Amino acid sequence: MKGAVYVRIIYKIKCVFILFILINISGCQSSNLVPETTSSDLKHSIDYTSTSENMPFPAVESDPFSKQATDPTTFIEPKRPTLEQIGVSFSVRDFGADVVSSSYLYWSPKADYIIFIGHDKDESNKYTAGVYILNLLNNEARKIIEGEYDKNYYLNEPQWSADESIVTISFYDIMEKEFPVYLYHLESGELERLLVNGMTPSISPDKNMIVYSGEKGLGIYNISEKTANILPGNIKGFSPIWFSDSRRILFFKALDKNPSGLEGGELNDIGIVDIMDPGYIELLGYEKVYRGCKWIMNDKLVWIRSGWDDGHYAEYLNYDTRTLIELGEDISNYYQSSLGVSFFRFYDSGNCEMLDQNLDSEGLFNLEREENGWYNVFLSLVPDGNLLYLRVNLTELKGMVMLSHMNENSYLQLSEYENYIYPKVTEDGTKIAFLGDNEDSIIIVNSSELAALEN
Repeated sequence: MKGAVYVRIIYKIKCVFILFILINISGCQSSNLVPETTSSDLKHSIDYTSTSENMPFPAVESDPFSKQATDPTTFIEPKRPTLEQIGVSFSVRDFGADVVSSSYLYWSPKADYIIFIGHDKDESNKYTAGVYILNLLNNEARKIIEGEYDKNYYLNEPQWSADESIVTISFYDIMEKEFPVYLYHLESGELERLLVNGMTPSISPDKNMIVYSGEKGLGIYNISEKTANILPGNIKGFSPIWFSDSRRILFFKALDKNPSGLEGGELNDIGIVDIMDPGYIELLGYEKVYRGCKWIMNDKLVWIRSGWDDGHYAEYLNYDTRTLIELGEDISNYYQSSLGVSFFRFYDSGNCEMLDQNLDSEGLFNLEREENGWYNVFLSLVPDGNLLYLRVNLTELKGMVMLSHMNENSYLQLSEYENYIYPKVTEDGTKIAFLGDNEDSIIIVNSSELAALEN
């Protein structure tokens, strides 16, 4: 809840004075069970550097537009409705909960559903956590899993079938060594607890299998037969994702190396295995501390999170060329559309540069400078090519939605200055979920409606 903001403040201080303090660990890493921060972490600047000698793109050492960033900026007097006036608000008390966890709220791929952890609070202010699903097609919500009283639970990002008919859920007490895997059927409302224990389950594109990270290695669960088998060779790894052929799996293979000596600092490599020929594993030779991955273009581009005591970082893997491209600090700084993928690099000067898949510049957005407790959080690139971002003040714990025009030295405030600083954006950028002031409501806003406030 509010702790996520204070974690970011601590992170800023420690980056200046001492080593980065370990706060949260992705559930995608089999040996690390502490929850990571939200996927929309309040971010700083991004420095792009290469770690591969075969890297085809030069490193960026400074903001190439820094001169422009010093020019006077025209501030346009805005209209300022509240986000609740703009969007649709859902009270979580109507779901049977008291508050929502800002760290564990996830959109479905088509933005029809939200899965989140809600908490029931008793008179002694102790909580019982549960997993809830909000159906935006009919504006209904239900609790699908209930946890035990006064326990701290983790919710891995749910993995959906392409048609959103089924979804895997990994919800567990972070102090236990048992990691149940659930399969939820959207149409019938049936919840299955599968006869396996594992992490980061992922549904095959043909919806016949689920791959998971088990204690003894990668396992395959057959959905129709309700059977599970560990792949031959006891392949130790985590965060497996399927190729579209429902045969090959990309994952992070454990290397039994830990040069840092820190708990959770184990190195892994990016591996590919064919479940029909599991005796051979292709390793790409990028040894790092990885935290998670997902496809952003099927069979072509993989979004990767990495890093440990030195910070958390974002990369993408071009599978065709087997090239790993570093993007900088771990934030949600990519945007998917029918035209492909664009990346965004933020600078302390207040500029944001949009890049294509080759990391060539597509344009520049001028944002307010990040200083004195103010930070900019990427939200969405709207269809007219303008950039929506959240301007956040960590001292006052407030934020406001802003709009910037590409290659223009101006920005516009769209919403009132409110206590909304935990945005969750759909992968295509069309919808944004905010938590209400007391984290007792979810407010859904369409990006296009926000952008239309400019007129």
